[in-house]
Amino acid sequence: MSDGYKVVIGAGAAKSIRRLPKQSQKAVLSALKSLEGDPRGGKPLTGDLGGIWSLRRGDYRVLYRLDDGARRIEIARVSHRRDVYRRRP
Repeated sequence: MSDGYKVVIGAGAAKSIRRLPKQSQKAVLSALKSLEGDPRGGKPLTGDLGGIWSLRRGDYRVLYRLDDGARRIEIARVSHRRDVYRRRP
């Protein structure tokens, strides 16, 4: 049995990853793999985004939630840094 966390990529985040340039895709997927062993590798957000973590990879950000009880990381959003924190309509 693994001691790491399981990374679960939401449908919207998966679609965003597919739309990234190939080099950025590789960097983001590598970052997601690293989260399995170190789920707190990003930084915790505050305010309206409290409970969500942000991981930087170049100009892109990965927003995710941690579930320590289930040892699970839910990838909520992957986007360019200028857009990732904006509210969606």
